[in-house]
Order: sequence, then C-alpha cells, then structure tokens
Amino acid sequence: MATLRTDGSQLVVAMTRLERLAALHVDVRVPLGSVTAVGPTSSSRQLIHGLRAPGTWIPGVALYGTIRHDGQRDFAALHGHGPAVVVDLVDQPFRKLIVSVPDATATIEALGFATSP
Repeated sequence: MATLRTDGSQLVVAMTRLERLAALHVDVRVPLGSVTAVGPTSSSRQLIHGLRAPGTWIPGVALYGTIRHDGQRDFAALHGHGPAVVVDLVDQPFRKLIVSVPDATATIEALGFATSP
C-alpha cells in the first residue's frame, strides 16, 4: 500500500514498484508549502470524479494514477474503499492527492498536520 511521508521540505506519496507501474507514475513529491489542507475521509471513492488517465482502475480493488476532471488533475493511490488522506494543493500539477491508509487521522498526525474537515 502506498504511504504518505515527509522528506525534508516535501510531502511524498511513496509507492511500491507494482503501484508505480499501475499508476504509470513515479513517487509523487510536492513542497510542504503547497499543501493548503489535509483531511481524512472514510470512503475514498466518493472523492473520485472524472476520467482516470493514465493509470489503472480495477473496480472495487484498486485505483492508481491521474484523475482528470474540469481541466484539473488529481492523483489517487487507492486500495479498496476504505479510509484515505486527502491533501489539497496549490500551484502544483495535481490539485489533490488521495491516498489509502489504514488510519487517516493517525497518518495525518504522524505527518505533523492538524486535521481539517
């Protein structure tokens, strides 16, 4: 499962080789200064709107890659339908990062962010 971590002044979506292959993307790195909000969600699939391209979608199992909608791009690294962390960004190629995690609130706290609704 992909993980969220900080590396110096960057937030990183670190993926396994198989996840990178599915996403058709390397690990995503964004400056912490571009993060405008970080919040948990109990159902990650409710946040997905638009066309997945490029990437991989196996209904009910996994969604990895770029989601395009309304002239914007989001990046998803989702396994199943469980909890996820949603990261809102500004001045980056992606508008949002949506990453499956076992416990969204604990992940956000471990990254040093306050949760936002």
